[in-house]
Amino acid sequence: MFLHGGFSSSRDRRFFRTKPDRAFMEFITHSNCCYLLGGALLKNGQFAFVMGRYSSDLRTVIDNNMKSKKRWYRGRCNGPFKDMAQVICIKLDIAYGMKTLHKHGILHRDLKAVNILVRKHKLTDDYTCDVADFESSVGIYGSGF
Repeated sequence: MFLHGGFSSSRDRRFFRTKPDRAFMEFITHSNCCYLLGGALLKNGQFAFVMGRYSSDLRTVIDNNMKSKKRWYRGRCNGPFKDMAQVICIKLDIAYGMKTLHKHGILHRDLKAVNILVRKHKLTDDYTCDVADFESSVGIYGSGF
């Protein structure tokens, strides 16, 4: 099991930080997997992960960039990203994130643009992408796969 730890007070029962082992610490701090800060037990009994803040998801970025007039030149769309190098960087970010998941025995099963979280760099027009949304994944919490 990935998450460890007890609760020291009733307040801690709603939010607690993870106390991961070394392998899980490598997993949650990988640059292309969403950064987990802890977890929260919701009122309906479900468990929710608490993650770092991201600008958007990849689907929203693609849609917004396609609507932008900067991407259109003489009636033709130049694509949602500024050049092929940016596309390759995004694909590599996703590939590195998936490699980390597979290294830890996790099969995502629902990889799509809305499950890729995006951080936009403030000074440039570049993005860093992290794989997220493991709720339908195989291999988490001793599922036997």
